[in-house]
Amino acid sequence: EGPRKGKLFSVFSPKGGSGATTFAVNLAVAIHQLSRKRTLIVDLDLELGETALLLGMEPRFSAVDLVRNYHRVDEGLLASYIERDKSGVELLSAPYQPADFQSVDGDRIGSILRFLKEQYDYVVIDAPKTLNPVTLNAFEASDQILLLSTADLQSLRNVTRSLPLLKGLAGSRPDDWIRLIVNRYNQDLPITVGEVERTLGMKVYWALRNDYRPVMESINEGRPAVLGKKSIYASDVREMAADLTGINPQPKQKSRLGKLLAGVRE
Repeated sequence: EGPRKGKLFSVFSPKGGSGATTFAVNLAVAIHQLSRKRTLIVDLDLELGETALLLGMEPRFSAVDLVRNYHRVDEGLLASYIERDKSGVELLSAPYQPADFQSVDGDRIGSILRFLKEQYDYVVIDAPKTLNPVTLNAFEASDQILLLSTADLQSLRNVTRSLPLLKGLAGSRPDDWIRLIVNRYNQDLPITVGEVERTLGMKVYWALRNDYRPVMESINEGRPAVLGKKSIYASDVREMAADLTGINPQPKQKSRLGKLLAGVRE
């Protein structure tokens, strides 16, 4: 088919426990369900990545193996490092044993990601929580950064601390290069979407409603929530995937989200 011009999304949360990995996995599966095109998850949390667990997979190789052999990689060798989930999405996993990110060349990570964009239509990165060279090179290769926060002071504080660096990387990129997502949102929380926007000085792109029990069940089963039908979290992720890709947008669903945001901004 020749080289693709795939689109790469980096999911990043500067606070652990915000649900970034769960979101990255569900977003990738939702994108594949919508597009039926080649979709890859890359787990760049080389120390304690968990995307394989959320998919119920036990990969043989990892992103570190690919980095070490990148000098001789081609489409055939790449396929040996990639695992395919029954959902159709593919995975380049983090290593099972923690790897020292300092031993991984950040520039090589950037080169690998650009190579992967030529092989896949969509690439979703589960980025590390730390702003190390691996993370920064992933951001440089990204078409969009999906900045995930929860509506609590600790998470918002870490997002505030990270924003100057992220905006510095943006350079001349479009304003929507960084998109803010509020995860586990509940209208009864003391911090509203409007307060999040005022605190961070940027608009909330999407609010993912809190849906604890179905999401935790999906994690424990190793089966992403978007493969089911009863989760409002899964419904929100599917709507966002449609908006991000421009594939089969559904105005009625989007208008419901608009009503949700309109009702919680103040």
